[in-house]
Amino acid sequence: MKTRSGFKKVYVIEQANSINHAFHGVKKPLLLDLTRIEKSSLEEVISLLSEETTGISSAIGILIKSGFQKVVLNTYLNFKTKNNCPVQAFVNQDEAQNWLQGYVAA
Repeated sequence: MKTRSGFKKVYVIEQANSINHAFHGVKKPLLLDLTRIEKSSLEEVISLLSEETTGISSAIGILIKSGFQKVVLNTYLNFKTKNNCPVQAFVNQDEAQNWLQGYVAA
């Protein structure tokens, strides 16, 4: 998966690892903004949810453009994801950020 600016899945993982390192291993929520990706399938979005990203995040919000993709992705996530890292898809950035606030360690 590649955005117009050339970002790939590996960059998402590298950025997540850098954030984790900066916070000395303390898990923080992660917002993946995929709204500028020209084309992405649900399989590609789901591939971002590897152990590398879920293992270092307290929660992951996925910001996508399509309301239909949101419904399908959230249905899939309800059956597939583990409780150690909640994952939710959103089409509204404010809603995603509000949801992620519940996973910020005090």
